[in-house]
Amino acid sequence: MIIIKISVIVPVYNSEDTLEKCILSVLNQTLSDIELILINDGSIDKSQEIIDKYKEKYPDKIKTKTIENQGVSNTRNIALDMAEGEYIGFVDGDDYIENTMYEKLYNKAIDENADIVVSGYFVENEKNIRTYQLGGMEQYGKNIKENPNIFVHGVPYVWNKIFKRDIIEKDKIRFSNLRIFEDLEFVYKLYVKANKISKVGEPLYYYVKNSNSVTAQFSDKFLDIIPAIQNLEKYFKDNNCYEEFEDYLIYIALNHIYI
Repeated sequence: MIIIKISVIVPVYNSEDTLEKCILSVLNQTLSDIELILINDGSIDKSQEIIDKYKEKYPDKIKTKTIENQGVSNTRNIALDMAEGEYIGFVDGDDYIENTMYEKLYNKAIDENADIVVSGYFVENEKNIRTYQLGGMEQYGKNIKENPNIFVHGVPYVWNKIFKRDIIEKDKIRFSNLRIFEDLEFVYKLYVKANKISKVGEPLYYYVKNSNSVTAQFSDKFLDIIPAIQNLEKYFKDNNCYEEFEDYLIYIALNHIYI
């Protein structure tokens, strides 16, 4: 019986220009025993044709589903219900990854018995590519009770990480239906549950940021930081650790409001 080491979840919405590069970067991983879950969130371009092409070519490697447009949170939640991997990874349909990314993250997880492993990443735009979140290795190899500064030194993106599926499914943690900051809430809930958060100290994920992206311009979507923090506050209280991490939650809220 083949054990799937990592389920890679890719929500797809009108990504015809970038999707093929994204898919190939996952299929060409040096780590074997990966499944790729492609959820078409009601695309109206040629994204489905690209999905069908690769599903036909790799029927044992790719799972697909097409839904009416529901947004990235519900799309990822549907994929989580389909996932069978030991760990879960996320890639956005307009991004791509180094071909060694999941081998390095998975080996680190196994070597250090970590529930979450993070990496550095690239931010790519029309002008250049820059690296972020390098170093800081001394902060990792611990859980947040041992070192709550992990909240400060890391970033709450899902795509530069892998998460042990057991800790997601134990409390059935899912993405809230927010327009943005859904990953912040998801990641920090899992930080509470992780026995250890480790790091690979090199950039492995390419986050492609164009001038039309949500995070490139201000909109009222940024007000979703308020329900995201409220949901985290409730979760931390339910898990009897709110007082311990109250200052860090305040920092997270103020930091994101400022940014």
